[in-house]
Amino acid sequence: MRMMGVLLVSWLAVLTLAGCSSSEVETPETSDPEAVWAVGGEKVPIMPSRRHLDPNESHEPYNSFPATSGPHYPIWWQEWGVVEFEMPDEVAVHNMEHGGVLIRYDCPQGCAELVTKLVAITEQFSKVILSPLSKMDTTIALTAWGYLDKFNDFDSERILGFIDQHLNSPESPEPLVFP
Repeated sequence: MRMMGVLLVSWLAVLTLAGCSSSEVETPETSDPEAVWAVGGEKVPIMPSRRHLDPNESHEPYNSFPATSGPHYPIWWQEWGVVEFEMPDEVAVHNMEHGGVLIRYDCPQGCAELVTKLVAITEQFSKVILSPLSKMDTTIALTAWGYLDKFNDFDSERILGFIDQHLNSPESPEPLVFP
């Protein structure tokens, strides 16, 4: 907790020295996901319910795709790391609730080189999952509790920045609970 206070004070000092406040930092408006990005991705409103679902229970639609919060199954994905098939959002959301980050990719025509690069990043962390997800409108999507970043071209700096920003984030409801 003391470290969080030191980090907060340091961040405020940087903003003060830079002559701005966090409310003055603006992101240019664009519909092109490649044109501009902020470390940490786009904030997605937290869904009002994060209740546990029974295995065949239906629920309200998620407010983003891929999902970043909401109702989910009360089970963990057994292994953090690389998953070679699509992980249901109802499972992925539970991992994000506990401070995990997901890297999703959609390559209908195949993308072995991209997957190799994403695997290398995923294997550097203990609470990151890499999983394919079809029907995305971009090739890559990064998700954490309440955050989403979508883009088409591999960008290690962008991916690592997102992970650094959200892994075990105190914004997730139960960040330090680990299976």
